[in-house]
Amino acid sequence: MSLAAWYGERVPAKLAASATMLTRPGVPSRSEQPLPLPVANGSITGALKPGMTEQQVAEVSNNRVPDRVVMTTCGTETPKPFACKVFVYEGAGQYDPKLSVVLEDVGGQWKVSQWL
Repeated sequence: MSLAAWYGERVPAKLAASATMLTRPGVPSRSEQPLPLPVANGSITGALKPGMTEQQVAEVSNNRVPDRVVMTTCGTETPKPFACKVFVYEGAGQYDPKLSVVLEDVGGQWKVSQWL
C-alpha cells in the first residue's frame, strides 16, 4: 500500500521514496516506544538449550533479529545429511563474539541442535 493510500492524502515523492515503516493512527511511532536493550551474544549463549524452538530463541534474545539466517545442509560428512537453519548473530568485538545457532527440522518444527 502506498503512503498516499494509507494516509489518504498526497505525499511528497521524496518522503514516499524514503519511508520504510508506517504506524497506524493512534499507535505510537517507533521513536516514541522504548527500545529494548540489546542482548549480548554471551547472554543468548547462556540461555540456549538443545531442543528450544525458534520462538524460545527469540524470547531469550529479547526478540533480537539474527543478522543472517542461512538455510543449508548439515551433516554432509555423515551417512544422513539433513536440512538445517543457522541463525547468525554478529558480535560486537572481542568481548562479544559471533554466535551461530543451528536448528534442525524435528517433526515439522525447527529446534536448536547446537550453537557455536
